[in-house]
Formats: sequence, C-alpha cells, structure tokens
Amino acid sequence: MAEKFPDRIKRVLNSSRHGRIGIREFKKQFPDLTAQIRKDRDSVFLHDWGRSFNFDEHEQQKIVDPKLLSTIGRIANVEIRQGNSYHAGLIHTYGYLLSLLPTRFGFKRERWTTGVIDSGFETSERCFSPHPENGTLLSNITYFLTKISMGRQPFSNAETPRSLLNYRYKQLVVTRICETCRYNLGDGKKKALTFITDLVDFQKTVNGNSSLVIYSTLIDKSHTLITCFPTSSNSKKELLAIAKNNSTPIVSRFNLALNGFPKSGVIGKRTVESLKL
Repeated sequence: MAEKFPDRIKRVLNSSRHGRIGIREFKKQFPDLTAQIRKDRDSVFLHDWGRSFNFDEHEQQKIVDPKLLSTIGRIANVEIRQGNSYHAGLIHTYGYLLSLLPTRFGFKRERWTTGVIDSGFETSERCFSPHPENGTLLSNITYFLTKISMGRQPFSNAETPRSLLNYRYKQLVVTRICETCRYNLGDGKKKALTFITDLVDFQKTVNGNSSLVIYSTLIDKSHTLITCFPTSSNSKKELLAIAKNNSTPIVSRFNLALNGFPKSGVIGKRTVESLKL
C-alpha cells in the first residue's frame, strides 16, 4: 500500500477548492485512514500529546501540506492548529503518512509503512501501520508510548490489540535522557521543564534500526508525548554523547513546539539512567 500514497495525496490536493479539501474526497482516497481518524474523535488518547511544528529543520520545508492537516483535524473534531503549531499526535501519525517531502532520512511515512517498529518489537496485528488489524494507528502508538514513558497504566478499550495489552514490557531495555531547566514560558513564572528522550532497544535490528526514540516533555507535572521514530545504533550513541555534556545549552528537538522557549536553548542539567518498567 505504501507505494500508492504519493499518487493519492496528489489527487486529494488537486481536488481542493478555495484552499480546502472536501472530507468526501479525502475519504474516497483514504477510506481506512478516515475510518481510523473518526474512531479517534474525542478519544482520551488525543490528550496525551503536546504540540509540534510542521517544519523540517534539515530540509527547511513544510513537512505536510497544511490543507491535509486541516482536513485531518476536521475529521477528528480537533483544533489541530494553534498559531504555528499542530497537535503532535495527529501530525506525527496520519499527517506524516501524507507527507510528500523527501528528506535525507527518507520519507516521514516510512516509520509506519515499512513495518520497522512492529518488526523491531516483534508485535503482531500490524499495530503500528496504516492498516492495523485492531485499534487505530494513533491509539495503538499512544498506548505503547504511554506504557513505556509515562509510568502509568494507559487507557485501553475493546479495540486495543492484545499483542500490546499482553506485551512483556518489563523485558524492554530503556535508556532515559533527562534535560532539565527552569524557564518562563510566557506566563511570568519560571517552571520546571524537562525534555525526556527514551531510547528503547528493539528485540532485533531492522533495516539498520536498533531502537525507538520516544521524545516527550514534562512541564511541572504535565507529561506529554511529542514524537517517536526508529534510529540506528550510531544515532543512539550521538544522543548519549550529547547527554554527557552539561555545558552545552539544552534545546528543544524533533519539531517540538514550545511557546517562549529560545532556539538557542538554556543551560540546565542532563542525566542518563536505565528506566525500569
């Protein structure tokens, strides 16, 4: 199915009138995605995500056509855009599936279309694909990431895949990088801010990828997900090397949109630890 995405995306974009894509035409080209997004309407899974920019810092281009993101938001009944930021969960799942931007790391959709995450963790039911057998792409990945990174039992429903409910999470090897500082995010008060990068080892290396990066933020007591993606052992080493240097400013990464936080970063404290699940 992956090879058909570009043609269908272009057909949907060409169908737009006055800067707006009709939901009927979107459903015609993407019936499975439309059904999943509708299932996610008013879902508690939507509340576990923060905000993200729709801009690739390496390619210096927008990642997803804003008209497509607007349509996803209308179907999900979510105000997907606020200022120049978007709902991180919707853009990093369904939005990235609809990206036409080639990057030096490949297309954004490939984290979902190649099956690398399912294969790496040896999950069944195509949990983390555009066509899951049970659940939705957004609800499945949110359940999985929440279970690993948030230290609490995630919400589940009748459609949550059994392969996720019964997964042996305690066998996972997780290295957590915490980057902590205090900063005024625009309300006149300095808040405790922690950028959390969890590096979760795959059960086996897949297409050169050996682990999953989970990026989230903790602002006071509010913990929200930002993104996840597979990465190589070399990239993991690079992230760990950065984590050992407290003299380097702490910066936001991976398209995190955080109101008031400077691009140049701030000085804070970094720690590395093994996370026990």
